[in-house]
Amino acid sequence: MQVLLNTQSEPDVLTGASPVMFNASVSISGLTVGKSYSLYCYNDYRNVPTINYAASKYSAVVNFIATKTAYSVAATIASNTIATFRCLPAGK
Repeated sequence: MQVLLNTQSEPDVLTGASPVMFNASVSISGLTVGKSYSLYCYNDYRNVPTINYAASKYSAVVNFIATKTAYSVAATIASNTIATFRCLPAGK
């Protein structure tokens, strides 16, 4: 998986700068064509599980069926937050 942001600079919110929204491209490779997947996003690292992702406290999920061995989706991430992504076969 690869996450690319539209910029490499971010405001220093610790010194009072306002946060900005980043446009991101999340790309997953190594997929099996025809198989269903879930791309989970977590905005709190404490909610990222090691098992049973489908029942976890994710902040967003994108379900898709792979039509190619790679898949990309757009995401918006605030500069004063975190975003952790995990992609697994659907239902895992």
